[in-house]
Amino acid sequence: NMTPKEPTKGSISVAQIVDGIISSGELFRMLVREKKLPQSYPINYLFIGPNSLVVEQLDDFYRVSDVDDADILVLAGAPSTSNLKTDLEVVFKKAAKKGIPLYCLNPDLIALDHTNQKIICPGTIAQEFEKLGGVVNLLGKPLPEIFDCVINQYDVPRERILMVGDTIRTDGQ
Repeated sequence: NMTPKEPTKGSISVAQIVDGIISSGELFRMLVREKKLPQSYPINYLFIGPNSLVVEQLDDFYRVSDVDDADILVLAGAPSTSNLKTDLEVVFKKAAKKGIPLYCLNPDLIALDHTNQKIICPGTIAQEFEKLGGVVNLLGKPLPEIFDCVINQYDVPRERILMVGDTIRTDGQ
């Protein structure tokens, strides 16, 4: 039911007007839980990024620390201290050569922080992997799969979905 709820004393909370939110991380968790990734389960994954909570405690989904043991790479957030030319290039070259795909849980390229400084986002890192010959699977807005997920999860018509974006290039397609 997407009927707006009554506001209380001049303020409106998200819970009053929104029935549900689906993030790219939650979409990925659903794909893993429902065993809809094309890889054979169980899956060993190498995690890249600061937000590993998105992939923890999933059945038949195991974190490894070496690309040689990985079936897939999972990128959730941009590693704040990572230098693509040193930290990730070796991993990406090995993964690309072995045909290990990368799942990028946010296709944004750049964002601005609270001080208006540019932040490299996962989409930029995924592009580096592609340049090395790697296969990238993007998950998140504005890709159709996330909207299909909202429609199925909340039984809501497509025209009632609101997407909140922060960049025209990746959110305005």
